[in-house]
Amino acid sequence: MYRWLQNANLFGGPLNSGYQTDTIIEVDESGNATIETPDETMLEQYFHPSLEGFQNVIDRVSPQLFLLLPTLFIAPLGCILDFKKDRVWLLVFWIIPTLFIYTQLTWVGQVPVEDMRYFLPVLPPTAILSAYAIGHNAKDLKNGSAKSLLFISLALLTITGFLMAHYGINWQIHRRELGPIFYPPLMAILFAISLYVLIYSKVLGKIVIEWKEKR
Repeated sequence: MYRWLQNANLFGGPLNSGYQTDTIIEVDESGNATIETPDETMLEQYFHPSLEGFQNVIDRVSPQLFLLLPTLFIAPLGCILDFKKDRVWLLVFWIIPTLFIYTQLTWVGQVPVEDMRYFLPVLPPTAILSAYAIGHNAKDLKNGSAKSLLFISLALLTITGFLMAHYGINWQIHRRELGPIFYPPLMAILFAISLYVLIYSKVLGKIVIEWKEKR
C-alpha cells in the first residue's frame, strides 16, 4: 500500500512508475522530487500488440527461449497429462501474464541472452510441469527403458544449459565485437532438438497407448 501511495505521489498514479518517466526535473533539500507527468499509463505502455511484436517473437524471442528456457516448451505436455486438475491451471495462470506482457514488446530480445531475464518468472511453473511430463514416462524406475529415458532427458537438459551458459558468458565478455546478434552453438541446438523430440515422442506415445487401453 505504501508503494502504491508513493507511486501515486511521484508518478501520478498507483500503477505508474519511473519506467514511464525519462527526467527528474528537480529534487529539493527534503528529497522531494518534481517529476514530469508520464505520457502513458503502465497499461498503455505495456499493452500494444502489433504485427511487429509478433514478428519479433518469431525472429528473436522464440529462438532464444527455445535454447535458454526449454522448460517452457516441455510444459505443455504437463498440462495435457494433468489438465483436469486445478493445480495445472494455477500454474498456467502464473505463466500467462509474463508471456502476455513481454512477447508483445518489440524491444525484448534485441539484446541476445540478456533480455531473456524478463521471462524468468515463468521458470518455476514451467519447471514443475516439465518435471511432471518427464517423470510421467519414468514412474517405474525398475523398468530399464523408463529409467534410461529419465537420465537421457536430464542429461540433454543439463548439457544444453551448460552450453548456453558458456555462450552467454562469452557473449557478455565480447559483446562489443560480436554485436547484438544471437549465434548459439550448433551442438546446443542439436541437443535441444533431441531433448524435445525424445520427450514429446515418448510421452505422446504413452498417452495414445493409455487412451487405447481405456477404450
